[in-house]
Amino acid sequence: IDYTNGEPSILLEPSRTNSNTYSSDFTQTYWTKQNGSSVSSNQTKSPEGVVNADKLISTNATSEQYLLNSSISTTSGDDVTVSCFVKKLDYDYFHIRFTATDGVWVAASVWYNIDNGTLGTIESGITAEIIKYPNGWYRCIATRTATGTGGGKVRLQLASSDNTANVVGDGTKGTFVYGAQWEAGSYATSLIHTSGSAVTRS
Repeated sequence: IDYTNGEPSILLEPSRTNSNTYSSDFTQTYWTKQNGSSVSSNQTKSPEGVVNADKLISTNATSEQYLLNSSISTTSGDDVTVSCFVKKLDYDYFHIRFTATDGVWVAASVWYNIDNGTLGTIESGITAEIIKYPNGWYRCIATRTATGTGGGKVRLQLASSDNTANVVGDGTKGTFVYGAQWEAGSYATSLIHTSGSAVTRS
C-alpha cells in the first residue's frame, strides 16, 4: 500500500513465476552444494523478521564454492532476472554467475559488495542492481538475455573479494542467504515464496 499522496492506493505487480522451486530452503537437493560448501538452515532472521534464513558455509579450501540451482527451461531471446537476499557474516562480497550450461548463455558474473551495498565488477551482458534492506540485508539482482534455448543454471557463490572466483574458506565462515528468485522479465519483482514447485503470482 502506498500513502505518497495522503490516501492509500494499491501498488500492483505483473504476473511473474518464480521458477526456483525452493526459494529459501537451500538444504534441499534442488540446490547443489559445490566443491565442499554446505548449508545450515534457520540461522538468522530473514528480511521478513523470522528466523528462517540459511547460512551458506565455506569449506576449508581456496576454491569456487557455491549453490547451483537445478536446470530451468529457458528460451532464447527471453530476459531472465535472478535475485537473492544476502547478508554479510564473514565475507564482504557475493557473486552471481550465469553458467554456460546447455548453451543458454556464455558464462558471465557480477560481484556485489555486501559490506557497503555497492556493485563490484559486472561482466558483459549483465544488468545488475543491489538494494538495501533493513538489518544488514541486501537484495542482489542480475538480469541477462538468453542467447540459446535450454536448461539454464545460475550460481549463488561465496566471494572473498571483487572479481575473484575463488573464496578463501575455513569450514566455518559463510554468508546468510534467503529468497532466491528466477523470473522471466527485465527487472525483479517482489519475492514469490516456493516450497517444492514453481509458483506464479497472478
